[in-house]
This record gives sequence, structure tokens and C-alpha cells, in this order.
Amino acid sequence: MRISNNKKLLLFISIIFLVSFCSSISTILAYGDSFQSAETITSGTHNFTLASNDDQAFYKVFCEAGNYLEVILTVEYPPYELSIYLYNPEYDYENSGHTASFGIGSMTEYSTRRGPYYIKIVRDEPDTGSIPFSLEVSGATGTDPMTIIPIIIISVISGVTVTGVVIFY
Repeated sequence: MRISNNKKLLLFISIIFLVSFCSSISTILAYGDSFQSAETITSGTHNFTLASNDDQAFYKVFCEAGNYLEVILTVEYPPYELSIYLYNPEYDYENSGHTASFGIGSMTEYSTRRGPYYIKIVRDEPDTGSIPFSLEVSGATGTDPMTIIPIIIISVISGVTVTGVVIFY
């Protein structure tokens, strides 16, 4: 059974639409609970809420060697306090900040290695209840290699030729 080009094109468009739609859904509570499950974020401002039953949240950003990564954590202070920690690709502690003064905690780091850097948010005050916060990330110019793989898979399924895609990691 041969699939016609029109059906391949329709399948390709449907997959692109589905991926675009899913990526536009709000990520208010999207975060991991460990380095391995860390939610990938990019440069920009992101609004999240730490759920009442969680003490920490994990995010990852991708950096190239030589990036100057800056992360600013903002909460409504008082009553909320959070701490922020940065870890390198090997999960080694690099830097930290705290929101105890004026609700803003920031940290900057010169990335010496290519790969994911991990941001860990830790609850300080109050002990319970949801805590809304924002993360402003700049300098994360790397790309998650796993974001390129779906493009290649979609291209193979739809019969579209992809040239010039090289994954180095």
C-alpha cells in the first residue's frame, strides 16, 4: 500500500499543528522534581507556581561554552521566600541567590562547558501553600539536542528531505 503525497503532506501539517498547539499550553506548574526530570526552559521570562505540596522545582537551560548566564528569580515578598541554585552539566553547585530582600534573587554564571545547566528553586517561607514566582533567564543560547530529533522524524515520515542538520553534543 502506497501513501499518496497529499496524505503525507496532511500528516506532516497535522503533526506540526499538534506540536505547535502543545507547546503553547501554559506551563504554570511545569517543573521537574529532580535533575533528571528538570523542565527545559529558554531565555525569556517564565511564570510558574510552586505547588503547596512541593519543596523544590528543577529547570534546565542549555548553554554554549562562553555564555554569560543570568537568572533572576522574583516573588512577592513578603510573604514568600525562595532560594535559587545553579548547577553545571555534571550537577556540581555553581552559584545561588535568595529572595529574602525585596523579593528578588539573582545569580550570574560564566558557562565554561557546553550543555544543560540546572536551576533549582527551593521553598523557604511559608512552609505550605502555593508560591507564584517568575524566572527571567538570559544568556542561555544553547539548544537541547532532543528538540532537533522530532524534526528529523517528522521529515522522514512526511518524505521531506532535510539537509544541513548536524547534532553535536
